[in-house]
Amino acid sequence: MDISKKNFSVCTKDVLCEDTVEHTVESDITLPEYFPDIVSVLKAVLKPNVSQTKLQAGKLSVEGTALVSIIYLCEEKKMHCFEQRIPFTKSVELAKTENCYPVTDVQTQFVNCRVSSQRKLSIHSSVSIRYKLYYGKSRNILSDCEEKTVQLKKSECPATVLRDCQIKSFSVNETLELGAAQDSIGQIIRSDASAILDSIKMVSGKALIKGELKVKVTYLTEKECAVEKAESSMPISQIVEVNTADDSIEYVTLSVCSVDVFAKTDSSGALRMFDLSVNINAEMNIYDEKTVECISDIYSTEYEIKPKKEIVPFVKLSDRINDTYLLRSGAQLGDKKIKSVLDLNGKNVTYSTELRDNTFYVNGTLAVSAVILDENDEISSVDKELEFEYRCSLKTDSADAFCYSNIVLSSMDYTINGDSKLDIRAELYINAVVFENYQKEVITDIEIDESAKKKKNNASLTIYFSDAGESIWNIAKRYNTTVSAILEENKLTEDILKERTKLLIPCK
Repeated sequence: MDISKKNFSVCTKDVLCEDTVEHTVESDITLPEYFPDIVSVLKAVLKPNVSQTKLQAGKLSVEGTALVSIIYLCEEKKMHCFEQRIPFTKSVELAKTENCYPVTDVQTQFVNCRVSSQRKLSIHSSVSIRYKLYYGKSRNILSDCEEKTVQLKKSECPATVLRDCQIKSFSVNETLELGAAQDSIGQIIRSDASAILDSIKMVSGKALIKGELKVKVTYLTEKECAVEKAESSMPISQIVEVNTADDSIEYVTLSVCSVDVFAKTDSSGALRMFDLSVNINAEMNIYDEKTVECISDIYSTEYEIKPKKEIVPFVKLSDRINDTYLLRSGAQLGDKKIKSVLDLNGKNVTYSTELRDNTFYVNGTLAVSAVILDENDEISSVDKELEFEYRCSLKTDSADAFCYSNIVLSSMDYTINGDSKLDIRAELYINAVVFENYQKEVITDIEIDESAKKKKNNASLTIYFSDAGESIWNIAKRYNTTVSAILEENKLTEDILKERTKLLIPCK
């Protein structure tokens, strides 16, 4: 028998695998002739920039460059910075890659710098590549059947159904000019960028991403080798193609995967401009909020039916968090009195999340690095880790809730407190979405055996005495009739009988 069936596809985002792998980055460096000799190294910094992430043929490949910056003092006790780019490639064998997409995060683990002479040094460092492999898992469930002998018991399941998930990459290019009071560029020490999401507008087949890109370039001036900063805030306006409808909901995160900065001459021939090229990854998660009609039970008044039952996981959107958290912390920087802070920057933000007691918890650390000038006019570098805790109330009290989250360092400032302490203020942008998990046993498919017809009841009417709490559905199924026939015959409106009742059951 050909049966006209309707199915509904429930798609969820699952993690296929996740892990962290280490990769060693090494290089021997010889200073060019136009750089002065090294007297002492203040610090060696390695910043990994990812240029490409590929997933194919059972392999995940991450390609990029590690930008090594050697900040040192010469005989005149002036700061200098020499940069060298070291390409790297790391591949990981995976069991499955079809219909998946990877999310990667590369961070520096350590940098060791060994000076062999005033013009030669060796770099030994390691980066950690953390990856997650996501895929959209679809499960088909039976939602309707148009065979007139088939009776369906339906229930509504609220569900947030994944429509599309993928990574979209784009770049922002800009030229940054120095202020009139700033000296020309000598050497670039560091460049930092953070992408802050502002809004998403859905138009059929496209998503308009609006946000802000904050860039800070730290450099040494051409004449005095003094530390200067150039900062810029640029709008992000990007249209990407995704599978979306006008009423879809989204969870989008922006992450900066590489920053390229080069000094550029202005019309006078002086190095007073920066060419900026920032590559950004947008992780797009598009959802539809549905009320799914599931079938929890089924039978036919004529034939034997073999239903296929499965426990299907559903998720529903519970809460969204878009917040700014101000981290305030004091950092003791040794025993000597601070004369000035030449540079302060935030490095890695590491954190963990927890959902409990109607609350979203974040516990993490912000790694900061400071270059200071003390009362003896000596320059030194200090690294600190600042701990923070964030919490906010949630709408859900489900014990089976989970979240996706993203935290970005937006800005940082400081004041000198006393002789050797900094009061640091860091602004963290927190973007998270919370889902509730629940499971339900539903019928995903049926087979009708035409050769096994049910026995007919010769009586045209059966008298049945029910107990309180019995279901009309179960009674109708037992006597091969329909719920509507029993309700109509007994002038009832509800499926559950509240008290013992005498029922007249018309037989089909």
